[in-house]
Amino acid sequence: MTKIAIIRIRGQVGMNPKRKTSLKLLRLTKKYSVIITEDTPAVKGQLNLLAPDITWGEASEETINTLQKKYPDKKTYHLTPPIKGLGRKGIKLSFKNKGAYGYRGQTINDLLKRMM
Repeated sequence: MTKIAIIRIRGQVGMNPKRKTSLKLLRLTKKYSVIITEDTPAVKGQLNLLAPDITWGEASEETINTLQKKYPDKKTYHLTPPIKGLGRKGIKLSFKNKGAYGYRGQTINDLLKRMM
């Protein structure tokens, strides 16, 4: 199975309670927190619900190993804001529209490196 990295990019002020619950179930309790998980249909359903609040993509083995070495024995990684920001047009637009939220594919690895 493919491993995906999920990064929370928005805070919780004014958020829908259903989204808050889903983020809590994914262990994404703070802004810029990251989890690495399997790409299953259940997770994809949560990703579609949470798309405006998170960004995700396929994590490489190198990135996963770096995270585990830097933060041993953790399931959720609390990282710093990325160097040079999330996207040119901010968190209000999707990644395909030059923004920050939504599916990123392999470019999630570059974002994670800028956050470590």
